[in-house]
Amino acid sequence: MKKLLILFAIIFLSNNLIYGQKKDTLFFKHNDKLLLKKWQDPNSKEFSYGIKGTGNNGLIYFLEQKTYENLNQKKIKCLKKALTESNVYYRDNKIDDWKLNQYLDKFVIFLVKGKEFIKVESRYEIE
Repeated sequence: MKKLLILFAIIFLSNNLIYGQKKDTLFFKHNDKLLLKKWQDPNSKEFSYGIKGTGNNGLIYFLEQKTYENLNQKKIKCLKKALTESNVYYRDNKIDDWKLNQYLDKFVIFLVKGKEFIKVESRYEIE
């Protein structure tokens, strides 16, 4: 019995390591000054939001996943302030795309526009 419990614990812990840990959730107020207009990929029909100031050593954007309405969330952050606090900027106020990708990859992200909550996934592409 003891061996069975140990085996079960090993399998459970290894699944958490393989599939990753739970991610925290961030809610960002939709910022028209920082986010580029949403565009649709003609092939995949997916919508994306570009982030101004990226594209220095890659391209960071948000890929729209699903839209929700009236979620109860009290703490909605400013995207610009979150970027500043995350230390993703380097010289001349430019964003380090790789650092930004590493930061955003830790979270489940929602863009909040009025009563609409848009779940997005951050993407990083090297040009």
